Amino acid sequence: MVTAGQEAGDPEDLSHLHESTRRVARLPAAERLAHARADRWIGYTRAVQAVARLEELLAWPGKQRMPNLLLIGPTNNGKSMIVEKFRRSHPPGSRPDREEIPVLAVQMPSDPKVARFYTVLLTALGTPLRPGQRLPELEQLTLRLLRQTGVQDRTQLAQYNVCRLVDRLEREGLVERHQCQIDGRNNVLCITAKGRALRRAMWPVYAAAIEAHFGAHLSAMEASQLARLLGKLVRQQDAG
Repeated sequence: MVTAGQEAGDPEDLSHLHESTRRVARLPAAERLAHARADRWIGYTRAVQAVARLEELLAWPGKQRMPNLLLIGPTNNGKSMIVEKFRRSHPPGSRPDREEIPVLAVQMPSDPKVARFYTVLLTALGTPLRPGQRLPELEQLTLRLLRQTGVQDRTQLAQYNVCRLVDRLEREGLVERHQCQIDGRNNVLCITAKGRALRRAMWPVYAAAIEAHFGAHLSAMEASQLARLLGKLVRQQDAG
């Protein structure tokens, strides 16, 4: 439409729109339609408060009974978008030694079957699954992710990341997995000859880094004292 003061061929006056909206308004019709139909975060007060509470819970120190948050509201009221907004703020990432999934979001199954719940959870974690696995197998696999705390405490890795890392090391022949004789639900990891050889090959790199960051700043006496104190801590942890 050409208004008074405009000549045919002049771009439409969009000065009444926000700059970000003007950019969208100038898109072809199909792209404008796709933009209008896409999910969009609307930061109304209660939604912002919910996301802030989730951020607080994410940073909460580990304890026996962790706090939680239950969102209740009518359909199409933005509950799923609150969760999605929080998940997008903490995307998965990869490091040289591990993968990280700060926030895991899953859609609960439509029927109350335990096997489906385990399957949805393990799939979201990226855990390989074999077709036709029975409920006890799914349960054991899920519990394994939650119970490998001995490895987790030493590596500071989340349980699901430990499982992925162990699977990778096992595929490369660096460790072997054996069933624990005391608790059959857990596994014992044993380093292989190939793993020991790789560890020996890697040590010069770590030794140089330790020397640069620690050894170069300590006298021989201080280094001896540090080794003695660290050894004491290791022995106490192994005994406890």
